[in-house]
Amino acid sequence: MKKIYLFIFIAFFNVFCNSKPEKSSSQDSYKEAKANYLRMYKLLPDLKPINKSKEHIIRVLYVEDPLLPSLSKEQKVNLLSETEKLTYKLLGYRISFKVIGKENIKSFFNRMRVSFKKPEFRYPILYWPVPITNTKKILSVVKKAIRKHDNTTLERYFGKPSSGKSMANHIFKLFMKRINAIYNEKDQNGKPLFNRERSEWFSFPHWDVIAYNLKDADFIITNIVLASSESTMPIYVINRGGVTSAFVENNFHNDYKAVGVFATYQYISKGKYFIKKRGVIPNNLLIPVMSHIFVHEMGHFLMRLDEYYNLKGSVHVAPIDLNYLKWYKSIDPSAHPMKPKEMKILKKY
Repeated sequence: MKKIYLFIFIAFFNVFCNSKPEKSSSQDSYKEAKANYLRMYKLLPDLKPINKSKEHIIRVLYVEDPLLPSLSKEQKVNLLSETEKLTYKLLGYRISFKVIGKENIKSFFNRMRVSFKKPEFRYPILYWPVPITNTKKILSVVKKAIRKHDNTTLERYFGKPSSGKSMANHIFKLFMKRINAIYNEKDQNGKPLFNRERSEWFSFPHWDVIAYNLKDADFIITNIVLASSESTMPIYVINRGGVTSAFVENNFHNDYKAVGVFATYQYISKGKYFIKKRGVIPNNLLIPVMSHIFVHEMGHFLMRLDEYYNLKGSVHVAPIDLNYLKWYKSIDPSAHPMKPKEMKILKKY
């Protein structure tokens, strides 16, 4: 009997001892993943503004989910044409878009999936996403984001909290309500917008890694909604319920050292949430609104501009919410081009 007890004790002891390294290993994996990412980021060459003296060809790839609404062929042509004109008018750059094709989003993610497994990108893939069920973590993300801004800016974005409620909790509750409303919109099959497969397609961290590794295009236009919860959200993304309208990221392969991603769902969705928060954009203003957002991204892409929060009437200040029409109407053409002293030039995105 003593031998049996001894055997059981040894077995439990071994399980207990073996469980410790697993926890330590998890911590080590996080540290290693973050170190690999930061090492890669540090070694990126510094960005320089793109030369204005010549015309630049920008390759565009459409990546589409067939179950979500998309722009018509005519609208696609008009969006690129209008953006070319505005980029010259507001930024002083001559650009020409070259459409290289259209790809189903499923096949696109399948061919780009190898990038997610690279050691230097395990950190954003594994540790940036925050499940919307992890409310404790989301609240900490909100608290971290709002520390960078004064109360005047926060109230302009989120309004004043009700009596007795902290600004952080006020913003957290708004975010949770909004992202859940987005995910519960329906696709063209009448099923919820968010599902296991689309969890990657909607994920900013996954698109961010794609931007670093893309070889065959300089800009992606996709009909999905970039709506996710992650540890790196700025306040304007939090205010939209996790929606990133578009973004520009570093790239290893093209001459611009940058790739942009422009999402279209939030402009054309007829879902209740987007109609409520965005309103109805008249057909004759849809392309002007979207092209001005595109030019905002061209400021990052060509001029390497940082984000701005308080430049009145500037296209370089991102919309604070989903009311893109209101943002468009507030733009003052005389505020462009920006004065050099106002510019914050990025060395890396």
